[in-house]
Amino acid sequence: MGERNCREGLPVRLRERTVSRELARNIFSFTMRSVSASSATTSRQWLKASSRNSNSVSASLDCGELRGFAPYTCSICFGLSKPGAGSDASMIKTRAAADGDGGRISSRKLWTSNSPHADDCIVFAVTDTEAAAAHQGGISAFLVATDAPDFVVESVVKLFGHAGGDEGALVLDNIHVERAQLVGKLQQGFSTALLGVPLGRVYNAAHAVGLGRLSIGRALTYVQQREALGHPVAEYQVITFPQAGSAMPLHAADLMGLNAASLLDRGERVIKESSMAKCY
Repeated sequence: MGERNCREGLPVRLRERTVSRELARNIFSFTMRSVSASSATTSRQWLKASSRNSNSVSASLDCGELRGFAPYTCSICFGLSKPGAGSDASMIKTRAAADGDGGRISSRKLWTSNSPHADDCIVFAVTDTEAAAAHQGGISAFLVATDAPDFVVESVVKLFGHAGGDEGALVLDNIHVERAQLVGKLQQGFSTALLGVPLGRVYNAAHAVGLGRLSIGRALTYVQQREALGHPVAEYQVITFPQAGSAMPLHAADLMGLNAASLLDRGERVIKESSMAKCY
């Protein structure tokens, strides 16, 4: 079944997806920080991290520690989206200009979940303009410390129903990166991005399902208490039928998310399934 929790139970992605849904349902202002802090160390992105370039980034994973790199409490954000590109890595214009044995990145990133709290950010940048323009690679991923002098969280995006999400707008001003900070293979950052995007979509879909369940639950409680013409309005089909109509697609959305999480645990890419779950 792929990666599993340290304890016996659900596979990792299925467990985290269920936790995401229930947090959104029960405390409303669900924060991605608690999920990203725990999932970063078990993310399949790190299976692609190159240990050949640096001892500080290791592809060896342990439950509770990323060996040679970070303790379990390490929190990471995913710097992909930017103005005009969204989550489509093939459209990014961020460039890592050559600078000695490394490069320098100047860019803005948007919708970066957990960035105000993260210790590090995986930043995607074009390292070969011709290959990137031809959609044949040319994009690389770098691990950048968020406490770097030229890494700035310019603002925090306020989201309705997502008060704890803390999605940041980032400014990277001529930040120097070295080859040792490379995550995955040079020019293959798009493949690395595809490892992280489906996981984020599964979490977002779970969050939406949780809020939907919260809304239906509160509506059901209200119609059972509210009376009209001597009876609780819950006894009138004109009230309960629309509620049932709302519950059915919500259940379908939940099953789509569970399916995507299960496929992730089996090691599949689930680009289509995770996109469908988030969209639905």
